[in-house]
Amino acid sequence: MENAGQCHPTNGGWYYDQDPAAGGTPEKILLCPQSCDFIHAHGGKIDIVIGCKTLKPPA
Repeated sequence: MENAGQCHPTNGGWYYDQDPAAGGTPEKILLCPQSCDFIHAHGGKIDIVIGCKTLKPPA
């Protein structure tokens, strides 16, 4: 999604604060209001993990 206006009306979702497809450099991941409301209502939490593919050393 490019912005909050494109959030699914029921399922919500997420989007970057700056759209990389439009040449922006994202700094934040933002939840759609529907997703945020669901998480607050159910006491959930979100963990965001960013990393690289795990590589095994050669045998």
